[in-house]
Amino acid sequence: MSLKIILSGVIICLLYTFQSASAQSNLLEQDLSKIKVDQLSDAQIKQFINAAEERNLSDQQIETTAVIRGLPRAEVSKLMSRLRSVRLSSGSQAQNNRNGTSGNSLNLQDSANVDSSNNKSAGSAMLTKEERKVFGMELFNNQNITFEPSINIATPKNYQLGTGDELMVNIWGASRQNYILEVSREGTVTIDNLGPIYVNGLTVEEASDRIINRLTDIYSGLRSFGERGPNTFAEVSLGRVRSIKVTIVGEVRKPGTYTLPSLASAFNALYLSGGPSFIGSFRDIEIVRNNKVVAILDIYDYLVKGENASTIPLQDQDIIRVVPYDTRIELQGEVKRSGYYEMKGEESLGEAIRFSGGFTDKAYTHRLKVIRKTDRAKRIEDIDGDEISSFTPQNGDLVKVDSILDRFENRVEIVGAVFRTGTYELKEGMTLKELIQKAEGLREDAFTSRALIYRKGEDLTSKVISVSLRDVLTDRAPDIGLQREDLVRVFSIFDLEEEFNVNINGEVQAPGEFSFMRNMTLEDLIAMAGGLKESASQARVEVARRVTAEEILDQENPNVSENVQMANIFQFYVDKDLSLSPENASFELMPFDQVFVRKSPEYEVQQGVVVKGEVMYPGQYVITNKNERISSLIERAGGLTSFAYLEGARLIRLNPEYYKELNQRKEEVIDSLQRVQISSEMNSSSVNSNASNNARGTRGKGIVNLQTLDPELLKTLAAAKVRVSETNAIGIELQRILESPKSKYDLILLPGDTLEVPKELQTVQMNGQLLYPSSTRYDRSKGFKHYISEAGGFTKRADKKRAYVIYANGSVDKTGSFLFFKDYPEVKPGAEIIVPQKQGGLSTQAWVGIGSTLASIALTIVTVINVANRN
Repeated sequence: MSLKIILSGVIICLLYTFQSASAQSNLLEQDLSKIKVDQLSDAQIKQFINAAEERNLSDQQIETTAVIRGLPRAEVSKLMSRLRSVRLSSGSQAQNNRNGTSGNSLNLQDSANVDSSNNKSAGSAMLTKEERKVFGMELFNNQNITFEPSINIATPKNYQLGTGDELMVNIWGASRQNYILEVSREGTVTIDNLGPIYVNGLTVEEASDRIINRLTDIYSGLRSFGERGPNTFAEVSLGRVRSIKVTIVGEVRKPGTYTLPSLASAFNALYLSGGPSFIGSFRDIEIVRNNKVVAILDIYDYLVKGENASTIPLQDQDIIRVVPYDTRIELQGEVKRSGYYEMKGEESLGEAIRFSGGFTDKAYTHRLKVIRKTDRAKRIEDIDGDEISSFTPQNGDLVKVDSILDRFENRVEIVGAVFRTGTYELKEGMTLKELIQKAEGLREDAFTSRALIYRKGEDLTSKVISVSLRDVLTDRAPDIGLQREDLVRVFSIFDLEEEFNVNINGEVQAPGEFSFMRNMTLEDLIAMAGGLKESASQARVEVARRVTAEEILDQENPNVSENVQMANIFQFYVDKDLSLSPENASFELMPFDQVFVRKSPEYEVQQGVVVKGEVMYPGQYVITNKNERISSLIERAGGLTSFAYLEGARLIRLNPEYYKELNQRKEEVIDSLQRVQISSEMNSSSVNSNASNNARGTRGKGIVNLQTLDPELLKTLAAAKVRVSETNAIGIELQRILESPKSKYDLILLPGDTLEVPKELQTVQMNGQLLYPSSTRYDRSKGFKHYISEAGGFTKRADKKRAYVIYANGSVDKTGSFLFFKDYPEVKPGAEIIVPQKQGGLSTQAWVGIGSTLASIALTIVTVINVANRN
């Protein structure tokens, strides 16, 4: 009994599941007015998607169908959002086919003779350089452009119904009913209780009249009765459209048979096939139906005129044939779109220029060049501007549009001391005086005695014409006629003067060179330099003035060089308010004067020293007087701590040679940077020798601006080349200094000194020609040889006589000798033993050579003596 109950339950569940699946698969044919999308599960949405795919519906068609089935607009938006979400999560291939991610947004499927794995627009194909030059080729080979037929447009009036089309009948008024009617293979639609209605080949409007006429048999309210009008109304519209098969042959990139919506045009089909190939025609594309050419598609009408290419409808089994082009020419040069253009019939060269977008603003339209291929060679034809619209190009013609010349037909130029410099129009008979008037006249600083006109001859050689502006402007000399490309230069009186300047150095805020101005006083120059520094000596302001040639000739014995005075020196007292004494108030500066503001001898900037280590208060201290010594510094630092090691104290002093060489190296670095900059400028500039550039030349030097250099970077670059140490360690005897202050051991402190007082050191370090250089513990009872043995002893190349010790305070003691005995230096805590290498020792081969030489000399001497004895 229980088994029967279980089997019954299983059967009921299976029946419920089957009914639910059947209902969901037929969801698109139900009344959707009461559907709530939020209440649908993902499984139900997937069934909805599968039902739409079975009927080959796109997203737009799903949306349209849902609206017709009564789904509210708000719910339609939710439905489409859920569809996209479920497709993304499930990785549905249908989403790719409908959203164009595969490169084909037409939502079409190729027929069996087209590889389904290659179901993409040729937009992903790579065009060659020559193919990209064909006008219109990139239209069909651009992944960013799609040509999807719209199915949400009003049904075209000439659209003929066929098998697979779907009609939607909506009845309202006294009666309400909706029908979805699909045209059968026999060309009929069937309504319950009415029988089949033949609509194949009819337009939607004709089919609507026929269907509504038959519906009156069921819905009498559709008829009018006397004066009483109908109380029921009906409307017939086109729902889902059928699919048709179109074959594309000829010179296309992907020929074959394609399945596409019946609303698609020939242009849509061409895009799916990748468009015409390199030799295919863009202007003579045939639509063949029932073995007859019913239409010709010219893609240029769409590209150039903007005419809608979808006006040519397609029908099932149509053939699109792309024939090879007949006439193609190439446009090069100054046209807006250069490339290959297909010509049709008797179209002129002007039409080709229009196809290319017209001439650019630099085009030379007075004459075009056409390079034409003949049976044996090439030839050139010149086409005048008025012949462009009548010249008929031939296949293979190359049309070159040159650019206009980079020159002016009527230009003159004026530069210099006029109010408005620049270029002006050269009118017939124009003169120099008229050009100056156009330039708003001469400036006040104009040099009127002479102006220059740079003129080019017929052979482009340059010459200069000198003119007295004063005479021309006062009519004392004839005016001068101007020619094309004349350049007039009017000098300023300042251009003809030497560049005067004055110099100020010393204790001012901004020393340097300043331009000289008439009536400039000493006070003016000091103010321009930022005023006096606090360190300036008001009583020692000195002015050095050069001696002119006339003053030298007035001197006694001017031909004797040692008697010639080279400069005049003036000294002044300057108050803090920058005023001179009354007797010097009238003193004015002259060109090239040099002013020196001396430093006050009483002024000293605080100078610091540093004490480190075992003192009570280590740190930085300011030198109180020029005679301050080490003992005073120790006292100011609170004295020594109990851990201080006096014998290891040392004084670190800045090395003046280091800073001297550092400054020299800075100059070398700056000089190197200047050379690099000048070399770069010379390599990047071009020399122009025409007269106008000579006239506009300016003076200047390729120099490095020191203000743009990082001081720390400059110091680092310079310090890398310095070969001496920045500091020196001075050995001091701190014990004696503290016992005898101000003695010879108590050194005077200098700015930058550092006094280091270490703790007592417990080690001794051994370096140099030792078998095992190392450090070891200091033992007061041990001597020099003990520490040498701690390092393994001397090497064979050790120079024992020159061994020395560097003590912790920086002092050095070397090895001495008495007769055959060596006196090694004392070793103290923190000392470093250095054993140098022998210098210039002779090798065994050298000693053998010397022995051989001495033996030869001895043999020679013996021989000479024997010969002498015999005589």
